[in-house]
Amino acid sequence: MYINIVFRYLVRENLKSQLAVFFVLMLIFFSQKFIDIFGDVVHGDIPLNLIIPLLISAIPEMVYLMLPLSLFLGLLIRCSKFCYENEFIVMYACCFGKNIIIKAVLMLSIIISFFSICNIIWILPLSYKYQEQIIFKSKVNPLLLSIAEGQFKITKNGNFALYVDSIKNSIFKNIFFVQLRDTNIKHSSFVVANSGYIKECFDGKQIIVLNKGVRYEGIPFLSNFNITKFVNYKAIVEYKTNENYINKIEQKSMFQLWNDNTLKANSEFHWRLTVIFSIFIMALIAVPLCEVNLRQGRLVSMLPTMLLYLIFFLLHNILRNFVNKHDFNCIYITWMINFLYLILAIFLNLWNTLSFRRIRLKFIRGLFWFFLF
Repeated sequence: MYINIVFRYLVRENLKSQLAVFFVLMLIFFSQKFIDIFGDVVHGDIPLNLIIPLLISAIPEMVYLMLPLSLFLGLLIRCSKFCYENEFIVMYACCFGKNIIIKAVLMLSIIISFFSICNIIWILPLSYKYQEQIIFKSKVNPLLLSIAEGQFKITKNGNFALYVDSIKNSIFKNIFFVQLRDTNIKHSSFVVANSGYIKECFDGKQIIVLNKGVRYEGIPFLSNFNITKFVNYKAIVEYKTNENYINKIEQKSMFQLWNDNTLKANSEFHWRLTVIFSIFIMALIAVPLCEVNLRQGRLVSMLPTMLLYLIFFLLHNILRNFVNKHDFNCIYITWMINFLYLILAIFLNLWNTLSFRRIRLKFIRGLFWFFLF
């Protein structure tokens, strides 16, 4: 009974600390992502109305990277606080060994890894694909996505201008449509309509459809204008470019990556597995290295652990960048790093156990007699 109470207490406190760190990190990276997207809007790369869709679609990518880091930092902060406030010493004095701490940490790691697996397998590829699609669509179809109420919008070729007074459910109200004078067109035309919309054809054409309006056609500054009333009016305003949508590696699901035999696909597949694997490795490393020396302070005690975390992900990022630039199979090196860290985590957790202390003592005695004689 008491074991269950202590176990639930450890899981609950570590989970609260992990969630607090997670939301702080998400707020930081969400703000950074907003600044990046807003910078693209200012430079005219993407329309203003795509800020919120891009921010929402970027959440799975941020969760993908923040879950392992937040768990690691949350465990490090909370367990070091347990040591600093002598809670671990009280548990040891009550005959609760280190095993219950490791079990609580592994249980929390299983919970976090479940959400990470769901995100990596289903949500993350869809979010990458959605981001690429709306960015691609905004570049090849800028008129369709960037029309705003009360603003003039000129097409890429400069031959048409469109003004919409209001937009509701993709239907335009009170439209002013101008076909500007071009070298191949002798007459300019002005169209005023009550309502309308823009649609895309299968061949990439963008057609504006106007309802109930008047068309004025003629040469500016002359009085010979033709005035035509219409019920339905259609005009081709812009063509989609021949640029093809690229299905990137990040947009593929785990099943697609498994069936893809390219080096980049294999690297991405094993990188996603490494992110899940790192949740357990870093949680196990954080437990033995969270012990606080009261003379040094909590920050100094956490520095080696944070350094190990940075080295782990820096090595994997270097390998991924090397694969992207060169044809190099890094699978064996990737898992060699993972298993080295796993061995390190097991070694650190066994270092202060009674059996390992006996082995260390025998080893030191053996060295002493070896050098003595």
